[in-house]
Amino acid sequence: MILIRVLVVGDRLSAIVADMVIVRVCVIGDCLSAEVTDVIFVRVLVVGDYLFAIVADVVFVCVLVVGDCLSAEVTDVILICILMIGNHFATVIADVILIRVLVVGDYLFAIVANVVFVCVKGYSLEGILPLLRRCCHKSTLVIPILNLYGTGEKLAALLPGVNVLDGCIYIASEIAGPGRLLMKGEIFRVVFGPRDGHIQTPLLQKIRSDLAESGITPVLSSQIKKDTYRKFSYVSAQNAVGLYYHANAGEIIRTPEYTRSFLNCVEELRRLGLAFGVRLEDDIAQINLSILSGLEPSMTTSMQKDLAQGGPSEIDGLIYEVVRLGKTQNLSLPLYETIGKALKERYKA
Repeated sequence: MILIRVLVVGDRLSAIVADMVIVRVCVIGDCLSAEVTDVIFVRVLVVGDYLFAIVADVVFVCVLVVGDCLSAEVTDVILICILMIGNHFATVIADVILIRVLVVGDYLFAIVANVVFVCVKGYSLEGILPLLRRCCHKSTLVIPILNLYGTGEKLAALLPGVNVLDGCIYIASEIAGPGRLLMKGEIFRVVFGPRDGHIQTPLLQKIRSDLAESGITPVLSSQIKKDTYRKFSYVSAQNAVGLYYHANAGEIIRTPEYTRSFLNCVEELRRLGLAFGVRLEDDIAQINLSILSGLEPSMTTSMQKDLAQGGPSEIDGLIYEVVRLGKTQNLSLPLYETIGKALKERYKA
């Protein structure tokens, strides 16, 4: 293993770096400047008069800025957060996309994705549709791992001809700066699967093995509606109670009124799930309370942070949508209705 903090390469250099390399910052030449931040795992890197790079196996790139003269071919599995290329072309690949083949010339002329993990916020979903339409084909699997329940079905309607699955992610992280994501804790689990429950396909099995090799715990689910709704029952309840009472995780646990509200929110979500055919565990409220108890006491949700900063948020999909779904099932959800009404007034929705 080689740990490189800063690498500066002149006008004419040939280099071969083999085995495992962790690169923090790389600046190359007068004709080409490249800055790579955070952690990249590289098997083989070949640098010629300009730059020709073949990066194999698993690569995680947070920010990559590339100048005018570059040809690159990246194969196998790449997790890319943000990619900006040249003076004439710039693109943002939102959050994490799993790409099989990426070819870059003077411009960006091809992105061919076998698998795309969509993990933007719900309010950004429509904004990435043009990118998804460009990089998906009939054999592409698109796996949304948003907090919002039912995203897969909604996205499938917007991407006709593309196979859209469902999924969710378990991870504690925050934005630590431009292009930098800070992971907190050791849990990094991705749950995914087709809504029809047929999971024995070569590509799904390959995705599972690729995730495992990347240090991510994969759960290939044959009951993905239940598994994604289970997470929604936790995320929605914490956001509803946290916002309503201006409370962090520790305050919800320590304050009896907040705790009862959290348990009641989860129970209302359990009854809502039953109404449209998703049966969660009878003790799901206590299960979710145990999860909440294990968090850092000062923890607040990303939606709480978004609203505190006056930015867009997922409040519609995580809270107001629950009330709307209840009405479609003629189901009374008194606590969600109370919280939803109060939050709409507070945030003037």
